[in-house]
Parts: sequence; C-alpha cells; structure tokens
Amino acid sequence: MTAGSKKTAAVILAAGSSERLGGDTRKQFVKICGIPVVAHTLMAFESSSSIDEIVIVAHKDEIGLYKDLREQYKITKLRKAVIGESTRQESSLKGFEAVSEEAEFIAVADAARCLVTPEIIDAVCKASYRYGAATAAWQSPDSVKTGRKMRGVPVIEADLDRNTVWMTQTPQVFRKDIYACAAYAAKEYGFSATDDCSMVQHIGRTVYLVDCGPENIKITTQDDLRRAELILQNRRQP
Repeated sequence: MTAGSKKTAAVILAAGSSERLGGDTRKQFVKICGIPVVAHTLMAFESSSSIDEIVIVAHKDEIGLYKDLREQYKITKLRKAVIGESTRQESSLKGFEAVSEEAEFIAVADAARCLVTPEIIDAVCKASYRYGAATAAWQSPDSVKTGRKMRGVPVIEADLDRNTVWMTQTPQVFRKDIYACAAYAAKEYGFSATDDCSMVQHIGRTVYLVDCGPENIKITTQDDLRRAELILQNRRQP
C-alpha cells in the first residue's frame, strides 16, 4: 500500500450475457490487440497502486478460465473468482461479499471496460478516500435532449443543460460501510439500480464525479471492439 492509501478491493463484473455483441465468444474473452478484453481490465487493476486485491464475478462456465489468466498475465492481486447472478446488481453484491474483511473501500468495475487505466483507477480511488463515494465519468460535450413518442415516432421533448449531464463509467469506488448499507437496503426494499452509484444515491449519499475523458468505453457492440482496438494501438505509438 502506498502512503496515505486505504486497503481497497476491486470487484470486477464479468458475468454479463454479451447478447448485443453477437458471435460465439462472450465479450470478456474476445481478443483486442491479441489479449482478451477481461485481461486488459485485470492488468489495469493489477498495475494500480490503489488496489490491494481483486475479486472477479464471472459466468459459471468461465470460473476455471481465470486461473489460467492469472498465471498468463501475472494478475497476482486476483484473490478469488465467484459465480455471478442473473442481474448486475446481484452480481455486484456477490462480489462484495467475497472481498476480504480487511478491505476499507470497494471499487466496482465492468470487465468489459477494458480501456480503463491505472491512472483512472487511482484518480477515482483518491476522490473516494476523500469523500466516501466517487465514480469515473465523462461530461457530455453534446447537446442533450429528452424524447417522447408522437404517433409511435420519437421526437424531442425538452433540452437539458449539457453542463449538468455526465455519463458515468467505472470504476465506482465507495467506502465499505457506505456500500454495504446501500446494497443491503436496495435488496431489502426491492430497489432496482442502474449502477452502484444509484444504490448509494438511494440512501442519500453524495457520489463525486471524476472526469476521466471519453476513452474509458464499455465493450457492447462490434463497433466498440473496433474503436477499442484503434485506441489501444494509438496508445502504443511512440
């Protein structure tokens, strides 16, 4: 642990269905620049000075593959692989329950967000250490509208101030007690969250935004794969 840091466990969510990507290979194991998507993500968390341990939440058919990944890509912080649940929210809680008791902060991240960097991870962790809850995000550069249907066709309903619009990313980092309160409250009261920030907001806590730029994309479609490959190739240029 670096001076002034907190013991932080990363929960990497890799149990998604990959339906929108298509193909026979689940997106976590599709290769970008010759390396599986999930391995890119794990290596970033391995290299982060803020992260002390990693728990991966995986599809039941892929649990055994992470031992090989750990050895091949030297992911020494990978402590455990657990089977995910049917929803992201349930899988996130499953991963949280698998971290060590010594963990003080929880960093929840999407395995498919493979362009994350150690610098992004460290920046969000640093904000969470100070404020208790923080997320990677990107402030919208575009005009933003709300829409509605008119005779079955989508039309603009209203304008939003783009200065107030942010696209949240991962990691999303929380003090352990805050996350526990939010996750178990959501479970008890049947609150369905779009991400872990939503659960924390639901119990009245403020989540701080850390602008991490537009490159920290999540792999969802074939276009995302092509874009990610180009970004990684550009990063490798001298």
